[in-house]
Amino acid sequence: MKELSQKYLLFQIETILKKTANFKKFLKAEIQKKLLQKILHSSPEINFISTDSRDNLDYKSLFITLQGENFDGSDFVENAYQKGCRNFICSDDKEQKIKKKLQKKINNCNIFFVKNPLLSYGDLAKDYLKKWQGQKIAITGSAGKTSTKFYLTHLLCSQVKVFAGDKNYNNAVGIPKCIFQIDQNYDFYIFEMGMNHSNEISYLSQIVQPDITIITTILTAHIGYFKNEEEIAKAKAEIFEGQNSKGVTFLPEKNKHLPLLKKKAQHLKIYFFDESKFEIAFSLNNFNFETEIQFSLAKKKIKIAYPNFDPFILTNLSIAIAVFEFLAKSFFDCDLIALQNSLQNISHVERRCSEITFNPKIIDDSYNANFDSMILVVLKLLEIVDEKLFIVLGDILELGEKSKFYHLQIAEKLNSFLQKKNKKQNQYFCFYGDHMKNCYEKLNTSHKKYFQTKKELFLFLQENFNKNTIFFFKASNGMGFGEVIKKLKNLK
Repeated sequence: MKELSQKYLLFQIETILKKTANFKKFLKAEIQKKLLQKILHSSPEINFISTDSRDNLDYKSLFITLQGENFDGSDFVENAYQKGCRNFICSDDKEQKIKKKLQKKINNCNIFFVKNPLLSYGDLAKDYLKKWQGQKIAITGSAGKTSTKFYLTHLLCSQVKVFAGDKNYNNAVGIPKCIFQIDQNYDFYIFEMGMNHSNEISYLSQIVQPDITIITTILTAHIGYFKNEEEIAKAKAEIFEGQNSKGVTFLPEKNKHLPLLKKKAQHLKIYFFDESKFEIAFSLNNFNFETEIQFSLAKKKIKIAYPNFDPFILTNLSIAIAVFEFLAKSFFDCDLIALQNSLQNISHVERRCSEITFNPKIIDDSYNANFDSMILVVLKLLEIVDEKLFIVLGDILELGEKSKFYHLQIAEKLNSFLQKKNKKQNQYFCFYGDHMKNCYEKLNTSHKKYFQTKKELFLFLQENFNKNTIFFFKASNGMGFGEVIKKLKNLK
């Protein structure tokens, strides 16, 4: 967030203190009037809101102390003060602790003690977002949120002004942080919403209050926190709860949970996207991958030659194009030449089948993983690659008690494919992680190895880091494959 209108945020704090239920209910009555008068009399021109004391803070900053599993924001109040910050929102159960830390310095501060600083952060963001004009788009789903946001932003930027944030800030801390980066009116604002429990997306939707919503797909991601996929679908459908009643939503036409999603969205105008209307082909020639896509847009046949291996681009790009077509009909006149140029120059989403080195070739798809995406990408690689291939698989996290079942299912799918494959087996499977050990033990091939540590994994791959060899990495982000990839990259 850059410089805000003078005293705008101060006005918002005053408004929230008086009118917002969270503050009105939780703010200590005996200090409310005193602190409000103090902040009004000091008339600070707040132009930056932070939840991280490592940020560049000064007297125009507002520092909000959040509580996490491994940190307590109130421990950093003094750090923020030393940098010049004088405005704070803190938890009321930390009042004595903060007074002890700041001692007499507290007289130079504007401190609001509330029950839940995180809710206060969300309330400020919600109110700040209302200041700006333009259509708000919210994206959720079990996979493809960031990529869909990336492609939709790329296409829209060829026509109109778009705000999408520079990172995948998609939770109760990240979305407010993203909102406070807005410093002007845009035609469209695109937000990504993630979750691993019920009621999370409902809260985020209430903050953003989107005009347009997108659910990319419903899969097994985060199923460890839910009874079944249907419960995941219900949690994703919470995105409609804060949505403009006259808004529209885009749903996956071929997903088995579509009836549930349609019922939840019955008060909205519903559109669908279907990747079957697109043609896609993968190839590997002279050690160069290429993904070719053909489709119709604005009654014109379009062909894209994409210089990467990316089996996920079809789904994510088909969503982005469906939404783009609707927006072009509803809000702006499409410049077809600019759009075609934009489509021909789509870049790659970082750590989503990203090619890190050329030869030997390292492909990093370890940003995230779920059962469906892992099977899709590995089987497609096995289908098109004849060169020597090391497939490095790490645990899929957040599967809970179903983890063993799904990791064994990966082995079953691979076994089925390998039995049918007539080509010479040039692939080698490397497994890392407690859950992937189940897959390793079940896989029917001698071309496999299990590693107890990432150091052992790296040393083995280093021994085999030769020309005309492909190394493919797939795992949940928490498995830390980035460390191994970075070391291999440095061998070049």
